[in-house]
Amino acid sequence: MTNLDKLSGPKLPNMAEPSQLMTEDTRAALYVALPVLSQGKKWVLLYGTWRHGISLSTLYRRSNLSPGLSLLVSPNSTCL
Repeated sequence: MTNLDKLSGPKLPNMAEPSQLMTEDTRAALYVALPVLSQGKKWVLLYGTWRHGISLSTLYRRSNLSPGLSLLVSPNSTCL
């Protein structure tokens, strides 16, 4: 890794689509806090109220489609 790579931060994985809630700085901070085994994997939107409506059962059903680590981000960019 060169000094330039260290200054520019981690190379973030591709996302299935651009985030409407997280900035690149927020993504970078979150990425370095992820477990090493989760780093480098593609980020996929499983549920968004603007796309899937406001339904808790839809959130649960879509969450079951992808086993493993999940991240919930609220509109004020709070990560749960």
